[in-house]
Amino acid sequence: MRPDVDLPGLDEIVLEESFVLGIRAEPGVVIFKMEYALTEKHPAYAPPPPSERECLRRGVLRFVAVETLVWDKQGAPVATDASGEPDYGHID
Repeated sequence: MRPDVDLPGLDEIVLEESFVLGIRAEPGVVIFKMEYALTEKHPAYAPPPPSERECLRRGVLRFVAVETLVWDKQGAPVATDASGEPDYGHID
């Protein structure tokens, strides 16, 4: 897995393999509820169970001081994953 090293604080997280579980926009703030795919160098990494490919951990990704937000397809139906949770896909 290749981490997104060009984003400070995310150097041991692979966003392309992580899942967006929720999105919330407030004035000046955008918050993503995430299930992160971690690299082996991340301090919270543990070998994944046999049924998984990556070590996944939940958390949030918060952008503050947002001045402009363009959100295409806002309000579109959300997919549901195998466990029945909302799944907004990956961050590309």
